[in-house]
Parts: sequence; C-alpha cells; structure tokens
Amino acid sequence: MNNLEALWIELQVSQRKFVIGGIYRPPDSNNTYWNLLEDSIDRAFSQNCHNILVTGDFNINVQNSTSNRISRLISSYNAEQLITSATHFTETSCSLIDLMFIRHTNHVITSFVPTHSSQTHSISLPNCHCK
Repeated sequence: MNNLEALWIELQVSQRKFVIGGIYRPPDSNNTYWNLLEDSIDRAFSQNCHNILVTGDFNINVQNSTSNRISRLISSYNAEQLITSATHFTETSCSLIDLMFIRHTNHVITSFVPTHSSQTHSISLPNCHCK
C-alpha cells in the first residue's frame, strides 16, 4: 500500500501458511494514515492462513487503556496483544507503544521485552512454534 510503512511476509511451514507483519505508525499520523493501517491489517487477517502475527511501533500507549483505536482493532480480530510491559522510556515516563498481537496464542511459547537499556525503545521478542 502506498504511503504506509508496513512489511508483510508469508511463511510456509509444513504445509501451513503463517503471515507476519511489521508496521510503523508515526506519532503525528492523521486519520487517512489510520485508515490505510486498518485496511492493511484487515487484508492480512482476511487471508486464509494458519496464524498471523503483527508487530510494530504504533505510537499509541495501550499500557493503561483498552479503549483506544488500536486496542479495539486488535479485539475486532479476536487477536491478543502479547506484550504487557513498557517498551518506550523517557526520563519521566514509560509507555507500551511497541505492540505484538497474534490470532492464535497457542503458537506462542513466550513473549517478552528484554531488560531496559539506555535506548528509548526496547525490542519485543516472541518465541513461537509452528505446529
């Protein structure tokens, strides 16, 4: 999709298709960008695949609220947000803006955010199995 920072890949493992997406949503994105993002995610979730994992920097804090636009979108696909600890840090605050959500959580062995370093963002890591 034009004007959207997203990358989608398909993995074929033992006759099963898995879709993985990486997305960046700029903090100052407008409603048009949101619509593009939602359309991209909708296309991915509409595919005939065994599971789908979406990860990225969405620049919207979901740590203390599930009533925001991205949380409602995740919920609409019956997907589950895997990361529950802060991923972005400043001198005075922390937030959960780097998300990772999946359709079927039974494929996830663990997911975590490594110990915070001097970076402002921490990476989110999944450990998944494809059965």
